[in-house]
Amino acid sequence: MQNAIITGGAAGIGRGIAVRLAQEGYKVSLIDKDKDAGQKTRDEINTQIGPAHFFECDVTNLTKLSKLIHSISKDLGTISVFVNTAGGVGDICFPDVETEIWSTTIDLNLKTVMQGIQSSMKEMKNGGDIINISSFAGVGSQPHDSPKYAASKAAIIRLTTSISDTLIQHDIKINTICPGWVDTPASRKTRENMDSREIPEKILSPDDIAEQVMGFINDNKTGRVVVWKEDEQPYDLD
Repeated sequence: MQNAIITGGAAGIGRGIAVRLAQEGYKVSLIDKDKDAGQKTRDEINTQIGPAHFFECDVTNLTKLSKLIHSISKDLGTISVFVNTAGGVGDICFPDVETEIWSTTIDLNLKTVMQGIQSSMKEMKNGGDIINISSFAGVGSQPHDSPKYAASKAAIIRLTTSISDTLIQHDIKINTICPGWVDTPASRKTRENMDSREIPEKILSPDDIAEQVMGFINDNKTGRVVVWKEDEQPYDLD
């Protein structure tokens, strides 16, 4: 049974991906700092689908994250799929925020992805897939309410395309999806404080994102960046 790791796997997009990978026959390992939600998701997958494990970790602690990825591989088997889902955005936007606060967003959205790539590729003894969850916020040149979030998500796009040739030499594919609004606990909280006219009529589901993750795994292409705005069909960013 192949081993898959999902950061931010306790809820939202990460949970949806973990469930789908378990349904596809993967042994899934969830990494998240939310202990209660992580244990609940683990137990649900174990009971209803197949083997799942949960590991409590603040992924912004890069040393701890790296050691954990190695430990999971050592104890549960070489990694076949690694999904960088963990991410988020603060309430106060750059530049009207202290350095230690905006830098936390960069740590969470970019540095953890870089650490996940670096650590997981070492544990993919037979090749594998690394999949990053970016955001539509990182696409294009239009203004955005949270510049620090948009910038960190844009960096993931360029990171994916710039490192793909290096990773494929190790039989590792790397691809990224940039979704618009997805129905998650975090986005529901955000939408509660928005004008209803600003909210798209259609909201993507975690299952939609999980479907694209499987598309990456089943495809032989690498370096893809798929943009999926909630009211449009997904397309590859050139």
